[in-house]
Amino acid sequence: MFKKLLVLITVFSVFAFPSQALAKVIIQEQGSVVIPATETIDDDLFVAAESLSIDGTITGDVFVGAGTVRISGDIKGGLFVGTGDLILTGATVRNSVVAGAGNVTIDSTSQIGGSLVTGTGNLKNYAPIGRNLMVGAGTIYLDSKVGKEARLGGGVIDLGPNSRIGGNLTYALGEDSSTLTQSPTSTVAGTISRFTPPSDARRDMDKAKEDFGKFGLVAHRGWLAISFLGYLLLGSLLLRLFPKSGMGLAQTVENSLLRSLGIGFLIVIFALPLMLVLAISVIGLPIVGFMIPVFALCLVLAKLASSYALGRFVAHQFSWNKMGIYATYFVGLAIFYLLRALPGIGWITTMLFTWVGLGAIWGYTHSHLKSL
Repeated sequence: MFKKLLVLITVFSVFAFPSQALAKVIIQEQGSVVIPATETIDDDLFVAAESLSIDGTITGDVFVGAGTVRISGDIKGGLFVGTGDLILTGATVRNSVVAGAGNVTIDSTSQIGGSLVTGTGNLKNYAPIGRNLMVGAGTIYLDSKVGKEARLGGGVIDLGPNSRIGGNLTYALGEDSSTLTQSPTSTVAGTISRFTPPSDARRDMDKAKEDFGKFGLVAHRGWLAISFLGYLLLGSLLLRLFPKSGMGLAQTVENSLLRSLGIGFLIVIFALPLMLVLAISVIGLPIVGFMIPVFALCLVLAKLASSYALGRFVAHQFSWNKMGIYATYFVGLAIFYLLRALPGIGWITTMLFTWVGLGAIWGYTHSHLKSL
C-alpha cells in the first residue's frame, strides 16, 4: 500500500516539476550552491539549498528556496525567491524580482529592469527599478529611481536623497507611531497619497468586531479543536500502519531542514500555477483531476510529518528518551496548533510547516524509490 502511495506522489512530482526536463534543477542538502562568474546557464534555474550565490549568467528565470541568496551576476529573466536574506550586489535582473524574505538589500551597482515586489522585514534599495515598486515591510528605505509607481506599506518609510519616483506614490502606515520621511531632494512625478480606511468603514469594522468578535473567536477555537483531533487521529493511525515511513520522514526533516523548506517552497509555487494552466486546456483536465487529490493528500501529510519531526526534536532536547511515537507526535502537533492559534504568526507557522513537510515527502520518496 505504501509503495502505491509513493508511486502516486512521484507521478505528481513529475507533473509538478516538468522543469526537470526543461531547465536546470539543483537540490543540495548541505552547503552552498555557487554559480561562478565563468558559468552561463542557458535556461531557467531552480535551486533548493542552504544558500545560493550567483556570480555567472542565467539566460532564463531563477526560482530559489534557500536560507541566504546572494546575486552579483546577470539574470536575463526574472528572480523569484523565498529566503531569509536576499542580497544583490552588482547584479542585473532584466525582468522583475519577486521576493519573500526576512531582509532584502540591493546596492546601487545593481539594476532591476522590471518591478520589485517584496514582503519583508526590512528593505534597503539603492538600485534603479525599471517599472513599479510594491513593498510590504517593517522598514523601507528607498534611495533610487523607480520608473513608474510606488506602493509602499510599512512601519517606517524613508525616501532617500536619490529617490526618484516616475509615477504616483501611494503609501500606508501601520500604527500611529509609523512615519514617512522624505528627503528634500527626492522627487515624485505624480501624486503622493496616503491610504487610510474611510471613517465609516472603520466604524462599521469596529461594530462588526464588537458584534461578531466573540462568536468568531468561539468558532475559530472550535474549528482548531476539531482540526487538531482530526490530525491527531489520522497521524496516529498512519504512524501505526507505517511507523518506519513516519520515522523516515521525520529524519529527513531533521537532517535536511533548509533543503526540505526550499523544495516545499518550489513545489507550492509551481504546482498551483501548473494545475491552473492544465485546467484551462482540454487535454490537461484529466491530469488536473488526478493532481488535485494527490496534492491535497500531500498537504495533509506535510503537516503530519513536520509535527512529528518537531515532537522528536522537543523530546531530544528534554531527554525524553522513553517517549513513544504517539506521545512524540502529540507533543509536536500540540505545539504546532498552539503556534497556529497565535494572532499574526498563525498563517506563517502553517505555511512553514507545509513547505518543510512537502520537501520532506519529496526527499524521502526520492531516496526510497532509488533503493527499491
